Amino acid sequence: MAEESGPKPGHFLPQGDQPASTSTYRRPPVPAYGDPSEPLAPPTRPLLTGSRLGPPPPGDRAAAAFKARYNPDPIAYEPRKRSKTLIAAIVAGAVILIAGGAFAATVVLS
Repeated sequence: MAEESGPKPGHFLPQGDQPASTSTYRRPPVPAYGDPSEPLAPPTRPLLTGSRLGPPPPGDRAAAAFKARYNPDPIAYEPRKRSKTLIAAIVAGAVILIAGGAFAATVVLS
C-alpha cells in the first residue's frame, strides 16, 4: 500500500503537525465569594400583597404600571387645519365646470 499524501492529523492546528496536548491547558481561577466554610444564607423573598385577580390596590407599586397598560390617558384631539385657499379653489373649479357645462349644452342644443 502506498503512503498517503493527504494532511496528517493536526495539520491545520496552529502548532503545525503536533496535536495540542491537554496537559498545557489550565482552568482559569475561580474568584472566591466569601469564606468557603461560611454557610449560605437562604434567599429572601419580597413581601407579596394583593391578588392576581383584577387591578392592584391603589397604594400598590404596580398600580401606576397597571393603569398605564390597561387604562391609559386618552390622546388629546387636535382638529385638522384645512387650507382656506384650497377649499376656495375647489369651489371655484366646480362653479367653472358647471358654468362651462351649461354653456356647452346651450350651444349644442341650439
